[in-house]
Amino acid sequence: MQVRHALVAALVTMAFARPDAQVAGAVSDTGDAQGRQLPLLSEHRYRIVGRVRLLFFWTGAREVGGARLTRRGAADSNAIALLIGSDPARAPRSMNEWGYIREHVRGETADVFGVRTMQDADSVEKAKARLAEQSNVHLFGILCSSITSSTARSTTTTVEAPRDVTYAATARLLGVVARSDEWKTREVSRPKDAAPGFLHALDRLIHASVRAARREESGPALKTVSYVYKSDVNDLRLEKTEKTDLTVGPILYSNLIRGTFVVRNRTTGSTTEFTVTYGTDGGLAEVPVHAAYEPHWWLKIELLLDDSLAVPPDPAADRAVLDRIDRICRRH
Repeated sequence: MQVRHALVAALVTMAFARPDAQVAGAVSDTGDAQGRQLPLLSEHRYRIVGRVRLLFFWTGAREVGGARLTRRGAADSNAIALLIGSDPARAPRSMNEWGYIREHVRGETADVFGVRTMQDADSVEKAKARLAEQSNVHLFGILCSSITSSTARSTTTTVEAPRDVTYAATARLLGVVARSDEWKTREVSRPKDAAPGFLHALDRLIHASVRAARREESGPALKTVSYVYKSDVNDLRLEKTEKTDLTVGPILYSNLIRGTFVVRNRTTGSTTEFTVTYGTDGGLAEVPVHAAYEPHWWLKIELLLDDSLAVPPDPAADRAVLDRIDRICRRH
């Protein structure tokens, strides 16, 4: 699951809203002893917009899908989940690419589950060719990670599922995943002070930058947080921030921060840059309003806050689905 992948990269950049923004009328679940089905703290939906560069200019924005960002928590246990995908009914050539990631943190430990379609292309021509050659099946990459205070153990597998399995049908995909018997295991030491996952590393930086903007911190603002992912240690750095306002559809959002972030893999030295614009006060404090990522020179993916958008629910909101994910990951 590489951050480079367009939709999954967008997924990763967006999956960190803090619990300050409450959902009007949200119903809290009763948490069990394992912390599953935690109380709902916040939930937001986003439009996915794609732009293609033709020589020296970008084409008009085209809505291609949606995303749902969910956060649950109680005491020292919290879970952040993001479901994101293209809508074949709206996307060019009925493109069906999607991902789901859920990080459940309990103190210094964390369990991570991730899914993504395994497709990529490094040019407009290759992207068109890939879409034209789509078979009746999709390849999906699956990740289960168990992170302790000192180590991170990850198991991965690849499965084939029918092409019509969209981001609204995670439960169908889990049936295929449960039958997979070819899993690879990786383990890496977790450095001291490293975040238990990417989402929480990003969460720390967003939180620190907002506190700095409010002048709630007496010392220098936090700029870099390391985290573990599979067998790699990465550094996430907030390169720069700027105050801004932003209009999304008919709504003007004020008092925002646009942050430029860079992920650096310590082993390979490779870097990935993206931007996130988030609120600093009120109900949108530390909540993403916009994110942008360019996985290729010719392609830009943007996420725009739109809580009126129809997006499939978080799969983990269904207790049966969450229990199934837990069983799959515990087996490996």
